[in-house]
Amino acid sequence: MLHDYSRRCIERITRRSFFPVPIPMLSTYLESNINKEADKDRLIIEHAAEALASGKEPGDVDIDEIFEKTKAIDQAFVRRLLIPSFSVKIRYEDIADIRKKRIALLSATTGEVLRKWEGSSSFSAAVRNTYTESRFREIFLEVLHLYNLETRNLTNSIKFFSPFNRAIGAFAVTMFETMEAVAAVMVEEYADKVFRGDCECVERT
Repeated sequence: MLHDYSRRCIERITRRSFFPVPIPMLSTYLESNINKEADKDRLIIEHAAEALASGKEPGDVDIDEIFEKTKAIDQAFVRRLLIPSFSVKIRYEDIADIRKKRIALLSATTGEVLRKWEGSSSFSAAVRNTYTESRFREIFLEVLHLYNLETRNLTNSIKFFSPFNRAIGAFAVTMFETMEAVAAVMVEEYADKVFRGDCECVERT
């Protein structure tokens, strides 16, 4: 889903008549960022599953511990991000609260769905047994919104070199608006798939 999300955002941006950052550079950054976010989501989900298996309630995880572990994923992302014209040094003071909210929400959601997993025929069935469609849409949209907010705030951590050093403000605004618009569309589509029994979950390798 995250890779689909990234692809749609890039496609929407490329249809714009003007964008202050070269599209190949943007595509490389977003694809690397999406891989990073998928790794962090996997970490959060695994912690939530382990907590539930040990008899804890859904969402009863050490958010600060998980947050610290996500920093290692961030640093691996920064080391891999070899893109000319800009560098990244993550300012955690800009994103800590947002990320912790996302950890808490995703942990609780994972635990609640996993509690309904036994006896369900599929992921979609487990979700339907856990949430109403409107509640699922609300949670899904909030998860993506928190991701969008963190991505926007991360622009404070990006240093552009000439001639792109003045583009950061426009980059942040355009990307956030695009990601929010794409998120709204995707929530509608994926909710329809899940609640119409049309959603297949395939592990990405």
